[in-house]
Amino acid sequence: MLNFAGCTDHEFPGGSTPTFGDIGVLSSGVGDEHLDELLSTRGLLRFAGKRGLDLERIEDLWLQPHTEAPHAEVLQAFTTAIVTAVSVVAVTLDPAPVYFVGRLRPLVDVVLPEVRERLDQSLPAVPEIRTGPHQIGLSTARGAVCACLSIAQERLRGAVLGARHQARLTERSAPAF
Repeated sequence: MLNFAGCTDHEFPGGSTPTFGDIGVLSSGVGDEHLDELLSTRGLLRFAGKRGLDLERIEDLWLQPHTEAPHAEVLQAFTTAIVTAVSVVAVTLDPAPVYFVGRLRPLVDVVLPEVRERLDQSLPAVPEIRTGPHQIGLSTARGAVCACLSIAQERLRGAVLGARHQARLTERSAPAF
């Protein structure tokens, strides 16, 4: 299932219906496929099978070498779906970063350069796209909190290191009496 969550001012935004955040029902930009069908493991396996790519498990998409045309077609469809999903989130929530987590994260890493290039061509401001480790059992909201905590930790670390560096520079330039 494809979903998104965000955190603004220490609150998770919610909608008046369960439809809020369920971007998986939207068109992927690839034929009649919905985002759920291309950005979920089960759906992507079905899509690959329809294209003649016989995979035992989803990990074979990025762990096994492929030279056949159906593999390239599946990767292109997956890339288009990622571009569509990020575009929807970007124009809806205007986030600084977008995190992808889940079993398909390694495949996101494979297509990320092309995703960024295509987003640069279509959006006036592209959010930073990051991937995070898959942790079984984490809900979308909890995954969003973990991503936010990671960002906060990085910013805090940067601020502390910056302050230390500034203090050292000040100590060195202080006149000795």
